[in-house]
Amino acid sequence: MLCPTVRFRSHGTRPPIAPSTVDIDPLWTLAEAAFAMTFISPLLLAIILVGVMGTPLVTRAQNVNCAKPKTLSIAGLGECANQELTAAERQMKRTFQDALAQYTPKAEHSRAHNSATNQQAQWERRMRDNLIASQEAWLKYRKSACGAVSDMYGLGTSAEINVPECKADLTRARIKFLRTYFMNQ
Repeated sequence: MLCPTVRFRSHGTRPPIAPSTVDIDPLWTLAEAAFAMTFISPLLLAIILVGVMGTPLVTRAQNVNCAKPKTLSIAGLGECANQELTAAERQMKRTFQDALAQYTPKAEHSRAHNSATNQQAQWERRMRDNLIASQEAWLKYRKSACGAVSDMYGLGTSAEINVPECKADLTRARIKFLRTYFMNQ
């Protein structure tokens, strides 16, 4: 018996307000629960909810073993997805910086009066500008695509896992793209 039901002795149209007229019964009805909650302070209600549910509604998984996903709770799986996303974003930052470095005009190119060297410097500046623009567009795309995933799952617990996984998957694909086309790897 987790939750008592409030049953009223009088059967009139309006339940009595005095607490002495309330009997405790093992079943809740929605109307009775709503009525009972109007007399319980918000702090007491929070204490009751935490006690009944066992844990707060929002918790952070700690010390999760992502190598064994079948043993993890939803919070643990969400934590692992966020760890994967963080690692992928760190790798993306390094990869993007390395790609940009390949197209940064060299100091000697900007001082040279040679036509071929000037053309090389202009090409490198264009490549760098295009690479930056494509990264900005890709970030908007990732936000929109994974926003759609978020909308699909709504406020459900699956969103805590699938949205970071969406971002991590797209980030890993972008890293592969940058390495393939801009870093000769």
